[in-house]
Amino acid sequence: MKILSDEGRGPALILACAMLCDEELFAAQREELRVDHRVLCVLVDGADLGQEARALHEELAARRITRCTLGGVSMGGSLAQRFAFDFPGMLRGLILAHTRCRPDDAAGREKRETAIRALRQGRFEELWPEFRAALLGPDSLEDKGLCQRLAAMFRRLGAGLWEQQQACLLQRRGTCEALGALDMPSLVLAAAADRISPPHEMKELAHRLPQARWRLLPGQSGHLGPMESPKAFSAYTREFLESLPQ
Repeated sequence: MKILSDEGRGPALILACAMLCDEELFAAQREELRVDHRVLCVLVDGADLGQEARALHEELAARRITRCTLGGVSMGGSLAQRFAFDFPGMLRGLILAHTRCRPDDAAGREKRETAIRALRQGRFEELWPEFRAALLGPDSLEDKGLCQRLAAMFRRLGAGLWEQQQACLLQRRGTCEALGALDMPSLVLAAAADRISPPHEMKELAHRLPQARWRLLPGQSGHLGPMESPKAFSAYTREFLESLPQ
């Protein structure tokens, strides 16, 4: 676990990044929310989500953060769930976007294992076009500027991290049946063109959380809502933050 950025003043908002994404994923949200929140971006880079959650807890304590709102996108949402189970007393609220409560099925595990083998063979550039196509909605795939930002971020983080993150998610356990224990204000964000965490799966996740509000991003966003629908993602996040008790 690594803190990538820490900026702004006010109530703490922790944003955990998706696979092979860094703080660039949340560029719009950081600019919008740091005016009245302390916004930290987190990278998952370890082999076990439980260990990553404990490391985040220790890092927040070292920075004198005792209460926060925690949000995560995709893999970052898996970390956010794990943290919420282990340290619920620290959270004012929970934001889960484009993530899952179910573990990989056999086909999903095989796909991850195949990716790991390809990365070990030095085939990073070969995997990139397929991964981009899976992540982005149809409109985003036509946005050259967005695709360039995404490619630069992926190459900056590299094959080694991608392999580590794939291996970490191979160990992920399902959380669906336990989500009822997370009795805290929650926001669940989904997108119509997200093929990895489709809206019906996100709605199921929301229904299992006792205090969840559900929002669907407008248009044909895919799996990376903070970049694909930055204004709506920021607006829904701010609406949620302003609803939380002080």
